[in-house]
Amino acid sequence: MFFVFSHWILTGLSLASSPMYDAMVTQVSSRYLKIDDLDVEEAFAFAAEEAEGDIPWLIVEPEPGGVVLKNGHLGEPHHVGFDVSGTPETAVLELSDALVRLEQEIGRLDGVIPEDLDLSVSLVKGAARSLDRHSVVMAKDRLQRFDERIRGRLTGIGARIGREDGQLMIREVFKGAPSEMSGLQADDAIIEIDGFSTIGMSVNQAVERIRGAEGTVVVLTVQRMGSDGPETVVIEMTRAVVVIPNVTWRKLDSGVGYMAIENFSEQTSGLMTLAMEELALQSVSGMVLDLRGNTGGSMKQSCKAADLFLESGVVLTTEGRNGAEVRNLMRQYNARTSGLEPDFPLVVLMDSYSASASEILGGVLQDHQRALLVGSQSHGKGTVQKVYTIRGGDDSERVRFKLTVAEFLVAGERRIEAGVGIEPDLAVNYALFGREGVRLPKTSSEGAGALTYVEELPGWLEQDESSADRDFVLDVGEQIVLQAQSGSHSHMLDSMALVERTLRKEEESRLIQTFAKKGIDWSAAETAMESEPNIDVQVSVVGDLLAGNEVEVQATVTNRGVHPLHRLQISLVGEERSPWDGLQLPIGRLDAGETAKGTRRLTLDLKEASRMDEVTPIAQMMFASDVELAATQLEIQRRPAPHLAVDAQLVENEGGLWVELQVDNQSDEMLTDLTASLALSDDAPVAIRDRFGKLDQLLAKESGKLVIGIDRLREVDSTPIELELRIAVEFYGRILQIPLELESSGQIVHLEQPRVSANLPLALPVGIHHIPIEATDDGQIDSIRVWLDGEKIAWIPGNGPELRTLVPIQVDAGSHQVHVQVFDDQGSRRTRLYRVKGQVSDLE
Repeated sequence: MFFVFSHWILTGLSLASSPMYDAMVTQVSSRYLKIDDLDVEEAFAFAAEEAEGDIPWLIVEPEPGGVVLKNGHLGEPHHVGFDVSGTPETAVLELSDALVRLEQEIGRLDGVIPEDLDLSVSLVKGAARSLDRHSVVMAKDRLQRFDERIRGRLTGIGARIGREDGQLMIREVFKGAPSEMSGLQADDAIIEIDGFSTIGMSVNQAVERIRGAEGTVVVLTVQRMGSDGPETVVIEMTRAVVVIPNVTWRKLDSGVGYMAIENFSEQTSGLMTLAMEELALQSVSGMVLDLRGNTGGSMKQSCKAADLFLESGVVLTTEGRNGAEVRNLMRQYNARTSGLEPDFPLVVLMDSYSASASEILGGVLQDHQRALLVGSQSHGKGTVQKVYTIRGGDDSERVRFKLTVAEFLVAGERRIEAGVGIEPDLAVNYALFGREGVRLPKTSSEGAGALTYVEELPGWLEQDESSADRDFVLDVGEQIVLQAQSGSHSHMLDSMALVERTLRKEEESRLIQTFAKKGIDWSAAETAMESEPNIDVQVSVVGDLLAGNEVEVQATVTNRGVHPLHRLQISLVGEERSPWDGLQLPIGRLDAGETAKGTRRLTLDLKEASRMDEVTPIAQMMFASDVELAATQLEIQRRPAPHLAVDAQLVENEGGLWVELQVDNQSDEMLTDLTASLALSDDAPVAIRDRFGKLDQLLAKESGKLVIGIDRLREVDSTPIELELRIAVEFYGRILQIPLELESSGQIVHLEQPRVSANLPLALPVGIHHIPIEATDDGQIDSIRVWLDGEKIAWIPGNGPELRTLVPIQVDAGSHQVHVQVFDDQGSRRTRLYRVKGQVSDLE
């Protein structure tokens, strides 16, 4: 975007201070670990861009020495200056006044700030994005979830709730909680909460109703499957403070103990102690400790967890800026013997989601040679965050700042490199075989210290074979524990080597057999190739390249060399977010002079935009270097989404209260299995009686009628009943989601999403182009918003049922994404994604 600067806000004005801004920048200046990497001007720009994301009409353009603010395309551009000097420690202190100026200037732009937006919180969240990704500002719901996760306690009934097939379900009942004591069971479907139907409730709305003050009562009506079929049970529970279980344990059939830690809260080491006591009574022969998916939590608790297995030694040290000690942060944790440390064999399972506190526990047990690590490389987060309150008040006002203040050294010596993590002693990779083809691991299993597990998913063959229920990583850990003569490191290594050899042979045989089911010879080469491979490859697609379609990608390969090729596959390399990128087309053995075809089924994303991609095939084979071959162009066409119009009406008769819906299919195709459902607003005066209304089919350009029953919970005045209407159809899924305000008088409400289109070709020369955009609606267009590669570049207000505009975009070389979003006066919106490739002229 190009602006003429017509108004300047100078940095020297006298302004009111903000205690929250002051508190934030003071903590960053004095404690932030990576202060030398901080770009304070970038922090200011990020603050403005955060506000841009929260305020529909605000456009922000970072400029040297500040940012440019504009109210859409109508207002004059304003430059808010921010020139910094000095070291990052002193420069960041100037950010507080700059944020005050930014907040004031946004307020002067003659736009309406959303009622539910706390602009100052938005600005500090944005400024925090310039720090490392673990430093974040937390408020309201996010802060509540964080506090509960760290404390490991909540006030409620002690159960996890989820959604399945539109129903609220009990996923887990906490041991010793009111839920368990009252007889609530996992897989119970929640029908009512305190007499209110749960149809149309979100999980969050249900949780809010179930939680409450300690000592108060909540009544759930649930449906469960009994011996004679479904039965309805009414359960009354008294809310209490509940420990959130993040440690589970059991004795496996082999006699090995199993313990899984979900995250590290203030309760974790205590729960682990209880688990180890119970497992000891069951005389387990060793233990598998599962940290897969554990993203971390309390550093101190992870140290205490490690101490349960160690008699002595350094568990952890922390270092702040320049290696200094951080005030109120543990400097070092040393293991101390309790005399109860188990000496049995111990294996720790980790994966790419195991981070932070998980890496402390796994890493220190590995470094002290107390356990072997099995699985995949961990996430890589070796820093420590402390939480500071930067604005006090009640739960709705309180704001806290989680700031990176130190890094930790596992066992006092090893740093965890960001994004690198901890290497397992035995890596486990997966070769997946399913309906759409094969995905082989990038990491070869030919060398020592790695296993490749063959997992056959449903659909590889016509019959429904699957090995997906097997937890191979757990099996490996269990076998290592069973084979070990003791918990000594040498015995554990011997056991791992034995298990690795055995399983490698078994899985290699399974790999060959699984390929053979499709007639692919995946036998290994016995010797290295004596000459470079010479091959031809042609990539093609069978099927209509239309979004939502299933196509077959084919690679036709000819071996023009004199030696056979083994374990040959063609890997496709596409552009970023390309559906072709990473596809693997296995060929297997290909003798000299032979031609073979590798295939892969692929379902194109239904919501994919029209796009043109350059796809490069890479030939990979055993004992030979990869061969890059000539690229090909593949073009996908967008599928037009169905368009519906709905007339909704509140109807009351002797049978009760109904929402009557007349649905008009304005599309050119028949829609099947159309279902309409309602969702409740937070304070709706009704309960929903019917889960959905349904039409088996709706012909093109035809209308159909359906009804959804509701119950009035209380008498209401003339204020409309606020709901949300959702309509889904077969193949497309949900195609309509729109606010619905029903008049008690029975007045018909017409609902229709706006339409939007942009005349944007798949390729354009590099430069500035003015893109025609058109939006229409049955009522009033509220606004159009446009993003280019994630940056908002335009906001255009509407003033009628049609809006036509030209939006300038800067097209650089390479691929770009353009999102166009139109809003109408009913709160409905329609989004379209366009892709365009910037091409450099050959003449330049």
